[in-house]
Amino acid sequence: MKPALTIDRLTAAYDRVPVLEAMNFTAAEGERVAILGANGAGKTTLLKAIIGLVKSQSGTILFGNTRLEHLPVHGRLALGIGYLPQRHAVFPTLTVEENILAAGWMFRDRRERRQRLEAVCDVLPFLPQHRHRRAGTLSGGERQIVGLAKVRMQHPKLLLLDEPTAGLAPVWMERIRQILEALFTAETAVLIVEQNAGFALDIANRICVMEAGRIAFDRKRGAFDPASFSKEYFLEK
Repeated sequence: MKPALTIDRLTAAYDRVPVLEAMNFTAAEGERVAILGANGAGKTTLLKAIIGLVKSQSGTILFGNTRLEHLPVHGRLALGIGYLPQRHAVFPTLTVEENILAAGWMFRDRRERRQRLEAVCDVLPFLPQHRHRRAGTLSGGERQIVGLAKVRMQHPKLLLLDEPTAGLAPVWMERIRQILEALFTAETAVLIVEQNAGFALDIANRICVMEAGRIAFDRKRGAFDPASFSKEYFLEK
């Protein structure tokens, strides 16, 4: 498999306090990588550095053969990187349909945007009946579905998911899991940051654990026994 993402000695900080320290990481096309670890380990910072919301201080980030460090966020999105933040995944004053169409901003042809919208609605049956509702009136689980629909609108080659189940009831977690399975393609590389290790283990085919801004554990699914590791990593929260 070809590498979709290559990170070499990446360092990033908040207010001069290092969060990622000389971090190395790769993800191949089609890999689903769960990023686990305690709070403050650098998981969300890693995703934000890849998408450009946190500026890297040193090191390189390669998307395919393209360096990302000096590209703005919209430039990275246009290359084919999709990002679902932990919060604020929708514009609350816009309708569901308007939110999804806005995510297709890089497609100049209105007909193409409409065709992509209908394709997303076909995959996510929840959307058609709610497409004219204001996103701010939706429940937390419904907003996450709209957020995923926005990401799917872009057909990303690299998908970054920051705790997609945060704050959701178990019934919504299962729906999100089913939707993610429907949205994944064989070529798309996926990085999913999760506190709910059980959810992540159900989806991922590779598990990484971060400690103090670095990867401390990295194994393919099936190459380890989760029960043999600390509950700090694998206990559902």
